[in-house]
Amino acid sequence: MATERFDDHIPVLLKEVRHYAGVRQNQVWVDCTLGFGGHTEQLLSDGATVIGIDQDRETLQKTKGRLQGFGTQLQCVEGNCRE
Repeated sequence: MATERFDDHIPVLLKEVRHYAGVRQNQVWVDCTLGFGGHTEQLLSDGATVIGIDQDRETLQKTKGRLQGFGTQLQCVEGNCRE
């Protein structure tokens, strides 16, 4: 996967996802298509714990590094959402 646009990635419908998700502190969410982590970053910021899954190893590692400040709130798993 090409990752040149990693730093300027803008998640689609972020405000709507945040509104309708209604995240509460300490909830556990699973993001089956973690990608660059835009939606996951918002969930983490709102206090959720997230298990993020992505099949692209390079993207997964970069996203994990980018979101490392959330510590154990984020668990990254290499895999396909079909699994």
